[in-house]
Amino acid sequence: MSQSKPSLGNTAFQKAVDIFKQKCGLSQREIQDLEMTTLVDLQKAMSRIQSQQRNSGTMSYLKRVEPFLQAMKQYGEVIGIFVNTCDLLAYIWGPMKFLLNTVSNFSEAFNALLDGYYKIGRTVPILVQYQDVLHSDPSLQEALVPIFEDILEFHSEAVKCFRQKTWKTAFKATWNHVNNRITQLSDNLDRQKQFFNDQLNCSQYKEIHELRRDLRYGLQQLKDQRDQTRHAFELRKTEETNRQRKEVHQWLGALDYHARHQDTLDRLHLGTGKWLLANDKFQSWYMPNRCSDPLLWLSGQPGAGKTVLSSFIIEELRQIQNITVAFFYCKYGDMAKMRFLAIIKTLLAQILAQNDSLLPIFHEKQARSGQETLTDTKLAKELLEVALKNKKNTYIVIDGLDEYTRDERKEITVWFLQIVNSIPTHELGALRCLFVSQEDGAAKKDFSMLSHIKMTAADNREDIRSYAQLRQMEIEEKFGPLDWCNYNIADIVTTKAQGMFLYARLVLWNLLQQSTKRELEHELHPKILPTGFEQAYGRIIERLLNSQEHPSRRKNIIRLLGWLACAKRPLRWYEIQAAWSIDIEEEKFDPERRFVEDSKDLCASLVEICSDGTVTLVHSTAREFLVQQRYIQLIETDIQMADLCLIYLTLPDFALENSDDEITQSILKGTHAFLDYAISYWGWHIETGLLRTGASEGDQNLEIEGLLRNLDTFLDHYWNVEESLEAVSVCETLRKTLGPLKGMKMYDEALQCISAMKHALRLTGKNSPLEDMLSIYGVLLKSREMLELMRPLSPEVEARMKDQYGMMWFKCSRLNCRFFYQGFETDDRRQHHRDRHDRSYVCWVEGCYQTINGCATAKDLEKHMAENHGILKEDEKDEFPPPEKSGGIPEYQRGQHLCTKCPKRYKTPEGLKNHLSTRCNERRFLCSICGNGFKRRQERTRHEISHDSEKKYICKGNLRNGGTWGCEKRFRRRDALNKHFRTEAGRACKKPLLLEERRLGIK
Repeated sequence: MSQSKPSLGNTAFQKAVDIFKQKCGLSQREIQDLEMTTLVDLQKAMSRIQSQQRNSGTMSYLKRVEPFLQAMKQYGEVIGIFVNTCDLLAYIWGPMKFLLNTVSNFSEAFNALLDGYYKIGRTVPILVQYQDVLHSDPSLQEALVPIFEDILEFHSEAVKCFRQKTWKTAFKATWNHVNNRITQLSDNLDRQKQFFNDQLNCSQYKEIHELRRDLRYGLQQLKDQRDQTRHAFELRKTEETNRQRKEVHQWLGALDYHARHQDTLDRLHLGTGKWLLANDKFQSWYMPNRCSDPLLWLSGQPGAGKTVLSSFIIEELRQIQNITVAFFYCKYGDMAKMRFLAIIKTLLAQILAQNDSLLPIFHEKQARSGQETLTDTKLAKELLEVALKNKKNTYIVIDGLDEYTRDERKEITVWFLQIVNSIPTHELGALRCLFVSQEDGAAKKDFSMLSHIKMTAADNREDIRSYAQLRQMEIEEKFGPLDWCNYNIADIVTTKAQGMFLYARLVLWNLLQQSTKRELEHELHPKILPTGFEQAYGRIIERLLNSQEHPSRRKNIIRLLGWLACAKRPLRWYEIQAAWSIDIEEEKFDPERRFVEDSKDLCASLVEICSDGTVTLVHSTAREFLVQQRYIQLIETDIQMADLCLIYLTLPDFALENSDDEITQSILKGTHAFLDYAISYWGWHIETGLLRTGASEGDQNLEIEGLLRNLDTFLDHYWNVEESLEAVSVCETLRKTLGPLKGMKMYDEALQCISAMKHALRLTGKNSPLEDMLSIYGVLLKSREMLELMRPLSPEVEARMKDQYGMMWFKCSRLNCRFFYQGFETDDRRQHHRDRHDRSYVCWVEGCYQTINGCATAKDLEKHMAENHGILKEDEKDEFPPPEKSGGIPEYQRGQHLCTKCPKRYKTPEGLKNHLSTRCNERRFLCSICGNGFKRRQERTRHEISHDSEKKYICKGNLRNGGTWGCEKRFRRRDALNKHFRTEAGRACKKPLLLEERRLGIK
């Protein structure tokens, strides 16, 4: 009587199948199709592919899969002893058929897949010879499971790779990981194959029980080795993924969207926003399973609570399963956010965080870009398009579009509209965008093609009432019960708000600040209670200024509000405290001038403190009110801030000759906390102030005359340009704006400094001469060095230093990098960041040492790829290649102009001429020592010098005070030493010499 086979569900094979189903990402219907696939179906599919390729002239050698097919057939015969092989092998034939059909029209992927199957097929053990042994001891079936598991694991990785919508674009990046999995699988199978071969050779000398014993022992060893290999592979994969994620995150340079969202979410009152969920247009955009309006515009009047409502929408979207949510908040005053590029980078960072499959694509583009941060808007748009089309059900929320110029706003909406229109009709809703802004005439035209929801006073009336009721409870808790007939605060404020949440917030704060119940009742009088948030701002500012007995305090509040309105980036409170400690009249730093109150105590509800420690105005309307009512004079404030920066930078605390002890004492006083801002934006404040005055050449007033004196003093202190450096070009627009400076002594130097500063602050600003022009940057580096060396500190000093400088002391030296002022907690993190600045061209081949070290130039990377990976620059595709329409025939095989020295063809004579001049020409200049050939005589001469073992040129020199400068690194050629001096490390080597020459007046 024959023994029935165990059920598949009761075997270890079923577990492998379940893991495959879970990982592969196929739908239930697709899995059912796989389960019905036989070897005959696979062979028919291969014949059909071969026929199609024959007709298109793009045939590939399909017999490369034969070793795999034969090995799997024999494997099926063996495991047929234990289980139903038809059920099992369907998970081999089905995925293989799916993969071959998917990539058959993309030659590069098709050939890579065939090579992968060939590599696996060569290493699968031939188990037919063990059929008798395995049949006599069914417990040995565990020896068959790892082979099945490994192949299914490869199939799950490959299916995930080719299931992405944009897999053709991402092939090179994603296939690297699959190829590494193939290598690991082949190593496992090779060890098993060797083990079985060794056992078979010894089987004729052993009894059956000895053979079984040795098999069991050997199989356990194999299992242990396999587990160790798998663990090591997964560990390397995790480390590599983490490294790539860190590099891509730094490259994107996304704004801190988490902090901004949390700051906004903290103002969300429980229960608000529900009215929007009931809106039919919003439902048509919001519901995951149906979408008729993928683009939606939500508008409302200023102060209606649109930003907080956006945070509510984002939180509601995050509750939906299997979707991607990305958002962006634009806030007036943060100039870093006022670009489409900033939106794209922030969205990319969020989408990547929710979709790991995009990481290889992003990392490859980062490696090839050669940019320490992404500054190419075209590349950023292409990346975002790939990311959006690669993922189903992506929701984008962009708040504050009214803060952009009309051209920028139009660019943003048109771009997203084009992407949505390019999505197939049957996938409508795969991408949904919500734009939130004020409604004005221009916005109506720019958003006319979008579905529109206009917030009205009736929409958020109940939200305002709910918020007002909560605040009324706080007011009654302070003043006691109120007569609800006459003083129902919630009803009064809700009616007066007319849909403006900001109005309710300001008025209720003002009511809560009253000193007596009688004053509260007075404020609630219909003739006194403000109408509109302009009057609400007026009552708050009136209360702030009139309640202060000392005139200087009122002046300080206005001055502080002016700083917040004109700052070129959000200021942290410790920076404001340091700036406030500057005694302009005495030109000294006085820590006793620091505020003992915080910004909320001083400016009340006109300001808000963000989670990152920055202090900003509560709303863009607050700035407009302060300017319109002339509480703030933008021209005067910009000129004053420029004066403040210049006077601060020329304080004795920053003298070039200060000793280490003097610098340390200055740091402990908190003097250096404003240094990052002052050194970055003094020129910008000058330009903005003069531009707002509208003054031209020859125009003078007392403020400008004072600015000229301070700027002359500053440049006299720190101007440090060597004669060998070329003058910086100054555009005509900037020259015209700075015309009023023409009366100063160092006018030309001022023009060059401000022009160089503008270049250094741009995203693409590299190799700016500003650091060589002004020795103040040497002071900055020394200050930072001394600050970093101060730890460890006592708990009291540590707390004081945290209050004065924050905790991020390790900062980047690039002015255009946000980590120039944000910094890092540790030197290691700063160093990793700095490496990407200096060596931003990195290899994208997984596992290569140059993925970590990087290359300094694109040519160095090109050379590395050719010598180490056989990848030539002309072999690389475009950044985002279109699908191949001609079967993947290389471009050079389609031309008529044939090279006589290699098989390449070119379409034009110019292409062939360029090829001959760079690749195939003879290297007739031979080295007299080693015989290597070179194309040019000077290349041979430089090479021959490298054979000289003596390195004559040294980075070292003596100072007049008896010390030395330089790192003592040696070079064979003078040009190599000069190149070293042009690097950041080389400039640091030479800095002591330049400072000494400056002090001694040596030209």
